[in-house]
Amino acid sequence: MLQAKRVFPQGSGIGSSVSPEPAARSGVAAHPTAAAAKKARRSMLDMGPPSAVTGCLGATEHTETSTMPRRRWRCKYLEGDSMDEITTLPLWIRLLRILAILFCAFLLFGWWLERRMVFIPSVAWDKPLPDEAEEIEFASADGTELSGVWFPAEEASAVLLHCHGNAGNISHRFHVARHWQDLGWSVFLFDYRGYGRSHGKPTEEGMIADARAAIAMARRLSGNDVVAYGRSLGTVPAVVLACEGETVGLILDSPFLDAQAMAREILPIPGLGKLLRIGLDNSSRIGSITCPLLVLHGEEDEMVPLEQALEVHRLAPEPKRLVVIPGGRHNDSRQSGVALDAVREFLAELP
Repeated sequence: MLQAKRVFPQGSGIGSSVSPEPAARSGVAAHPTAAAAKKARRSMLDMGPPSAVTGCLGATEHTETSTMPRRRWRCKYLEGDSMDEITTLPLWIRLLRILAILFCAFLLFGWWLERRMVFIPSVAWDKPLPDEAEEIEFASADGTELSGVWFPAEEASAVLLHCHGNAGNISHRFHVARHWQDLGWSVFLFDYRGYGRSHGKPTEEGMIADARAAIAMARRLSGNDVVAYGRSLGTVPAVVLACEGETVGLILDSPFLDAQAMAREILPIPGLGKLLRIGLDNSSRIGSITCPLLVLHGEEDEMVPLEQALEVHRLAPEPKRLVVIPGGRHNDSRQSGVALDAVREFLAELP
């Protein structure tokens, strides 16, 4: 037989259950005493008006709704040995729970998507290896196999280590390397892990470790000093190498401050940048570089605002130089005569 039972918090002053007394064996209904009836009426007044609750088999019982603060009324339904419990919570608590769940879901999705938004590698080479270049295979410190291309120049006094930007791979930069090679500079291009023919998955720490391995390989190939050329995302490992005293010169093409600053530009939601686990922090490192600096930036850069490049230049120690490309956009430095002339002059002035 199904039995409805009301359960109240301990110490409420109300019994664990209130149900009519069973009929007497003689078939005459039992009547409560006057004192018991008076006590029951007083308890009902304290509890307030009843509300309907439907049982498992459609039978309707009544449970009291308390007007007292901080009290939860629980209704328990018994069916054999099983029991279901219904807990009524204030609306604001339920809304708060929903918001907390949505926030956690947003946070987890953002962390999952973070690396996929920051690193956009392309695996396949779009262009064949030039005849005047040589493909080099080497390894990062953790054993990750990396791919690079060596463009040697006769009687070169230094080598340019090209730390490329996001998206694509080194095959999209062959024409840039050939240009510097024609000007008498040896160039070593390399792909970060996960890009081009390099193995592994891209991370900030891996990208920096790969740049350290690449500069060691560039010295081994040329025997000369190295100038780091970092473009956009590649400015991060280039700045790290310059801070560690590994370069005799540093060229930053379209630099940004850090990941938080870029997040504010891409999706201006207050506090979003603070949720990022990735740093890409040029702003805190640039003051520690130990070599001359050249900063190139397009006046109309649609991806990295010119203001960020100006701040990077301001934070850097002397000697330094800033060249703004008139009307230039994010990818215009490679075709800009102003930028090419500035790089040529910078390299010629290095000791």
